[in-house]
Amino acid sequence: MPQGINKAPVGLLDFLGIKNFGQNPTELGEVLVPTFELLTWYLSEYAESVVASAAFAAAGYQAYLTVPNDQTWVVMAANFNSQAVLPAATTFEAVLAAVRGPNPGIQTALATAWAPATTGGVPWSGFVGIQFLPPGSNIGVNYISGGPLPITLTVSASIVRCRR
Repeated sequence: MPQGINKAPVGLLDFLGIKNFGQNPTELGEVLVPTFELLTWYLSEYAESVVASAAFAAAGYQAYLTVPNDQTWVVMAANFNSQAVLPAATTFEAVLAAVRGPNPGIQTALATAWAPATTGGVPWSGFVGIQFLPPGSNIGVNYISGGPLPITLTVSASIVRCRR
């Protein structure tokens, strides 16, 4: 059963019902109902995990997973981490990024990680959501600065491959 729309009148003419500058609905129709996003549920049946690792010797290095030219990837989650625990008072910064299109492409930062400066820790960061990556795009980590070098970072992503 349709529900009425409750709204306060904006003035005397509106209160009397004689001010009308257009057709406005007075009831919510049956087709307007709350929805539940099912895309991730449908895609999860076809998801697979892809992984890349790289040893970083200096700032500016990158580790990327590249989308093949005959595919589009739907990225459902991605993360990067290091197996090494950084010592205390170590600075570290890296960015998990999606790069759409061929180099240089359009870069979108999905997550940033840094290690605590006083206690040390394992650098990691992650992203959960939906990203569509066209052919030739990349998803991976950009190592920015800090940490004892070399440091190995691993990138993993949960993807669905859409083939042409």
